Amino acid sequence: MEPGFAFLTSSRGCAPFTVNIQTLYLSSVSGTQYFITWGDGTPEETFTQVNATGVTISHNYPNTSINCGYDVIIDASNACNPRGSVVPINTQVIVWTNDVISINPAVFRVCQGYAADVLFTDNSVWN
Repeated sequence: MEPGFAFLTSSRGCAPFTVNIQTLYLSSVSGTQYFITWGDGTPEETFTQVNATGVTISHNYPNTSINCGYDVIIDASNACNPRGSVVPINTQVIVWTNDVISINPAVFRVCQGYAADVLFTDNSVWN
């Protein structure tokens, strides 16, 4: 089998973000198993191909990430190609978290004719 895949959605997005991937392994057959590591700490998932066109897989990245880049690894095996005999696919999914904004005080009144300085401090923890 020669590895291949296609993103059915973008590989980048804002959390919560669902990525969809289709496997496109040459010479894959019904019964081929795909082992997916999503790079976010969730357990490895196994998908079994039931036709000649590969498998469509999806994964949701919630709005809890610290790092925005996730290394996705796709491995495969079947009766002719045991696991480890096919070079795994390594790709990356980028997920940006949604920032939470709060301003205190919510209202800052300035009387007409008077000057005022407003200072904003960015306390963001970037991913």
